[in-house]
Amino acid sequence: MTDLTPLRLDHAYVRGNPQSPYWSLAPQLIQQHTDSSCSLASAVMLLNAIRGHEGQLKVGAPVSELSLLDALKDEAWREQVRHETGPGQSLSEFADSFARALAHFDCAEDWQVTKMPVGDAAACLQELRATLAELESGTPGFVAANFHLDLFYGDGVDVGHFSPIGAYDPARDRVLILDVYKKDYEPLWAPLERLAVAMATRSRKTGEPRGYAVVRKIG
Repeated sequence: MTDLTPLRLDHAYVRGNPQSPYWSLAPQLIQQHTDSSCSLASAVMLLNAIRGHEGQLKVGAPVSELSLLDALKDEAWREQVRHETGPGQSLSEFADSFARALAHFDCAEDWQVTKMPVGDAAACLQELRATLAELESGTPGFVAANFHLDLFYGDGVDVGHFSPIGAYDPARDRVLILDVYKKDYEPLWAPLERLAVAMATRSRKTGEPRGYAVVRKIG
């Protein structure tokens, strides 16, 4: 699609913005281990970025998808992402699971996750822009987007998906998606409005709106 631009071809913004969440998230970018584990891989990326911010990432300390499931003893999440055609998670399930992950790794007193369902693409833009701009200015925090693949990439894949937003370029009103399905989707820029349209859809599993989850430092 002509309005999707790979980061490798357009990286001046992140190089010029050392406070961007990109610099905490990019080192944690992983490939989801099954076709349905995008929620888990996104949670791992955000959790390792937070733990890096808190000084917890010693050698061998980053969590993986499987080690996070083991740590939380979360058999429901494990079953949701175990199969290539598994149901994955809804936005609410992701937010609940991530809250438990924060508590397990002693981050819950300083960090909180808030789910932000998107029912209308245009109506969500003002608050979404403000949140992303705040994080770009150096306020510690990260965003995971829950969106419809075909509406975002235009590739005909009719499923929901999770991936972190790596950066927001306010001058060009675009977001950098660090997609956890690295086999097909490299990091790329997209218009924020395009992402909003892809988020303003409903989970096939639960019928609830997709949207995004914001994880902010509160302490």
